[in-house]
Amino acid sequence: MMLNKEIFVEDPTKKSIPNLGVAKVGEPTDDAGWAVLEYELKSFVCEGAYAQGLDRILSSYVGQAGSSQPAAWVSGFYGSGKSHLVRVLEYLWRDLELADGSTARGLVRTPQPVTDVLRELSTIGSRNGGLWSAAGTLGAGAGSVRLGFLSIILGAAGLPTDLAPARCVMWLQDEGLFETVQADIANRGLDWEMVLENMYVSELGEAILAAKPGWAASPDMAREQIHNQFPQPEDISLSETIKTVEHVLRQVSDTVGKLPCALVVLDEMQQFINEDPDRAQQVQLLVEACSSGFDGLLMIVATGQAALQTTAVLQKLIDRFAIQVQLSDTDVDAVIREVVLRKRPESVPALELVLEKQAGEIDRQLGGAVIAPSASDEKYLIPDYPLLPSRRRFWEHVLRSVDKAGKAGQLRSQLRVVHEASRVVADSPVGTVVPADFIYDEKSADMLQTGVLLREIEQLIKGERSQGPEGELRSRVLALVFLISQLSREGFADTGVRATEQHIADLLVDDLSGAGPRLRAEVPKVLEQLHAESKLLKVDEEYFLQTQAGQEWAKDFRNRRASFLSDSTRVSHARDSAFRDAMTRVVPRSRQHGLSKTPRNVENSFSDVEPKVDVSIPVWVRTGWDLAEKQFTDLASSGSTDSPLIFVYLPKVDADALAGALADLAAAEETLATRPRPNTDEGVSALKAMESTREMARQKVAGHVSDVLRQSTVAQSGGNRIAESDLSKALATAADRSIDRLYPKFREGDHTGWATVWARAVEGNENCLEAVNHKGPTASHPVCKAILSAVGPAGTSGNDLRKKFESPEYGWPRDAVHAGLAALVLATELNAEENGLPVSARQLKPNAIGKLIFRRETKVVPLGVRLAVQQVLTESGIAVERNEEAAACGLLLQRLSDLAGAAGGAPPLPAPPSTEFLDPLKGLKGNELISSVHDHREAIRTAVVEWRTASTLKQDRLANFSKAQRLVAHLPGDGEHIADQLRSVQDNRQLLQSPDPVAPIILAAAEVLRTALNAQLSRYNQAVAEALAHLAGDDSWGAMSGGQQEELLSKYELALVVTPALGTADQVLAALESRPVSSWNDRIDAVDAQLGRLREAAARLLEPTAFKIIPPNATLKSELEVEEYIDRLRNQMLDELQQHKSLIV
Repeated sequence: MMLNKEIFVEDPTKKSIPNLGVAKVGEPTDDAGWAVLEYELKSFVCEGAYAQGLDRILSSYVGQAGSSQPAAWVSGFYGSGKSHLVRVLEYLWRDLELADGSTARGLVRTPQPVTDVLRELSTIGSRNGGLWSAAGTLGAGAGSVRLGFLSIILGAAGLPTDLAPARCVMWLQDEGLFETVQADIANRGLDWEMVLENMYVSELGEAILAAKPGWAASPDMAREQIHNQFPQPEDISLSETIKTVEHVLRQVSDTVGKLPCALVVLDEMQQFINEDPDRAQQVQLLVEACSSGFDGLLMIVATGQAALQTTAVLQKLIDRFAIQVQLSDTDVDAVIREVVLRKRPESVPALELVLEKQAGEIDRQLGGAVIAPSASDEKYLIPDYPLLPSRRRFWEHVLRSVDKAGKAGQLRSQLRVVHEASRVVADSPVGTVVPADFIYDEKSADMLQTGVLLREIEQLIKGERSQGPEGELRSRVLALVFLISQLSREGFADTGVRATEQHIADLLVDDLSGAGPRLRAEVPKVLEQLHAESKLLKVDEEYFLQTQAGQEWAKDFRNRRASFLSDSTRVSHARDSAFRDAMTRVVPRSRQHGLSKTPRNVENSFSDVEPKVDVSIPVWVRTGWDLAEKQFTDLASSGSTDSPLIFVYLPKVDADALAGALADLAAAEETLATRPRPNTDEGVSALKAMESTREMARQKVAGHVSDVLRQSTVAQSGGNRIAESDLSKALATAADRSIDRLYPKFREGDHTGWATVWARAVEGNENCLEAVNHKGPTASHPVCKAILSAVGPAGTSGNDLRKKFESPEYGWPRDAVHAGLAALVLATELNAEENGLPVSARQLKPNAIGKLIFRRETKVVPLGVRLAVQQVLTESGIAVERNEEAAACGLLLQRLSDLAGAAGGAPPLPAPPSTEFLDPLKGLKGNELISSVHDHREAIRTAVVEWRTASTLKQDRLANFSKAQRLVAHLPGDGEHIADQLRSVQDNRQLLQSPDPVAPIILAAAEVLRTALNAQLSRYNQAVAEALAHLAGDDSWGAMSGGQQEELLSKYELALVVTPALGTADQVLAALESRPVSSWNDRIDAVDAQLGRLREAAARLLEPTAFKIIPPNATLKSELEVEEYIDRLRNQMLDELQQHKSLIV
């Protein structure tokens, strides 16, 4: 016995719909989102209007690329797949690659026209700045069309979606400061995105000022500068919008100076515009500007439920959205049949046999109704199974009726519903179909939420189901009565389905082979029982549900309040949450430390375990609900007086009153959140009363929490209590003291002049430390001394040094660490390396310090040695500044290696010269490298001169060798000795020898080939001359005009050839590559044939009626046979002359 699940291509019990039938535009943000995207690409049915829509949009773009780009409008009823279509379009556009290496274009089965136009799109992208796309809804702009549009563009480019922080980030990127500032923020322990969101009051200004000294006069001025330079606009002009978009497009472009082929998808555009003509006008202007700008490479695609012609507001957009795609019911049905109901081909015959046997039961369904079975259902029986076509239509009408907001939709709801329906009957035998009441169970939660299904009716239906097998049928009958009651009875919308015994029984049938007769006997009895129990009202032959009033709001509130108070865990959680929110507002997020105003973070902790001390000041909050005040005092006193830990005690004040206020708030919020929106005067009044209760409870909670905070205690580790007028001031004082405890050595590096030290050091100013009031040796400054002592024998990275001195116990500003390192490198106390190459003080960059390795310098180099090395470097073409010889010597070694490689190569070039004498220098650094270069200076000078000369000679010699090869390739057999000479040059790698070994080979080859060419030209011209002489005696030729003769001679290429210039080897080679020597033989042999064709053409030209006689083939063995053959030919010619004016033989 075959089961239903065995007939599907994909077993519905093992398959799921990841996106639940709801597609959302935009980039996935987690693994689940990527899985949904992969499913949406694989399941996209590119047929019908979906395929036509993709083809129209893409073809329009390809055809208009470089000129004005019309926008596209995709419309269709809610849930018709508009978002799915444009999401697939976006990823097909840029051929998104997934984690497993698959691509959008590889996952979507596109018809050939779409595949071809996508290939054309990629070609256009490769000629410009690549392919790029963005997608979203304009709602992100808080009402502003232009800000919403920019939000989508910015987000797709990886920028903040708010314009002000996005402009700030783009400015940082343009200035080359982005990575430095972002690293600074991270080192402060702050979240980058949070800092950008609060950039007017955050540490961002300080970070920018640290990366760009002089940008503002102080950190406070820096924050003001951010506010002035990057204000948050309520709106933005159209011209500024276009400039910003172009700025972003140039940043994301694959090719500098070119814009990418860009697609912008604006989903739910109609929902955004609504009926607002002002918004429509703004959209119109924005789309017009985008369509005519950006070098014709940006296209906008928007979606809406309605076509543009259907509303007065949308009609204004018709001219801008010239490409219009309309999705229909037919396309939705195709998607469902392909994605959910697709059958295995080998199972179809068995299914057909079962359905044929049950044709009577199928055809009698819903007799008399408009949606009853019809002849046209035949072709859909197999594709729609296990749904009967009549029930499929019933479901469609029910979904539309119960969805008062117009969101039930076809594709979105039906994908989900049909999939679940298939799962329900998957383990049943073939012939078991989905009963119509299944839609109630699937949509009851939604109907309850929207108020279509009243709670009392739901409870009635649900209650019957718990009464055993008979109750199950009673519940199903009630569910169908409810669903049928929702169907429209007006005009053409009337389905003709009624809650009668017949129709209810028809809709309940699942097993086509036997359930029908049983149900048609049982359903009437059940309906009569329900009618007798007053659960159904009978009018004529139809049945209707009866309802009661809803529950009282106050009763619901009391029940929820009691439930909350009885749950101690909920009370404790709500209380802790209230305290945590209040402390977050009171505890300072950061404090400024010292003259340099270095920011120090302050963090709350509500843990039962003492928080660990890291780089932030911990504030450990304990409450009277956890421990008594004496226990708190003992806990604080037991801590070390050196610890920066701050203790806060929140006493237990009016505990019962606080719990009651929290219970009132929770119960009111739950009641308002869970009850349906009332539509009666009594219901609205109850709603408002509950909202007032919620607000009063919220105020009570806030008051009780404030009372607790007013009576709180703040203490330093060790027990010292902080006495201030309020908790906020006490916490600020405690934080400042704890900062000094955490960073006891901070004062050694606390100065405002470190940025100046850095600037002077990278300029080569050896007195750079005077900016921090230090005039002694560099190594004697406390910061420099500490850094030197921290550098290990094998060297230490900049990251490790920064980490050490920015962390407790030092906590120095990063400027101080960077400037100290720069001063030590300049003083040759340290040398810096990157990837093994030396880095001078002038080459230091703040954002690269972390990657450098710093080593202490041990060798002293005299001034005379430095000067000699500088001379060698200058002769080698390397510029060098004072105290930067080590870095320049590193460049010298690379320069010598490059010169050696350029001085030789593959045969016929000699092998590159040996650089073994440089090997001892390659492992050296700093002063040791300088000394070694000095020791090898003469060998280096010699190598530079010789290798540079060979490199210069190499290019000309290679060009001549190539010319010789091309000439030798044309040599006849008697020139083999010349080819042998060229091979000898290659085999023996003699190309750079002096004198040039290739020049005589070129001359010799050119001489042989010149002689051969002249001989061939002479033979050809002789043959042509003889042909022309023969032609001159032809009567037909003589009768032609000069113009006719020239035309025929040109057509049949019968003319003397002017000998080309063959004076130089280049001219000989050009003549040979135009026509090789050997090809002239064929041309000479063809002269006679050309002459014959020319004569024949001449005769025809003069005698239009001339007839060509072809003498018959014959084998003649005697004089008699010859005479007879001639007579026959003569008679044939005379006969033809009777009909033609002339003959051609």
